Amino acid sequence: MANQEKTAGQLLKEQLNYDPDNGSATLSDDVIAQSDAFCNDYKTFLNAAKTEREAVEYTLHLAEEKGYVPFQYGQ
Repeated sequence: MANQEKTAGQLLKEQLNYDPDNGSATLSDDVIAQSDAFCNDYKTFLNAAKTEREAVEYTLHLAEEKGYVPFQYGQ
């Protein structure tokens, strides 16, 4: 719609309303790929840890894979 076809109310709405741009439109393809990679790991966590108990179990499993061992008092 050209400016001549817009009503005064429509022009005022354009001036007063905030119309944000999509943030991904300003990002490079490399940054988007990095974000997707991060999100995939996070989605995997969310799928595996639907409750607090499952989140703790999943986190312990990840920590043990990285070499952490449970604390043993007195050793």
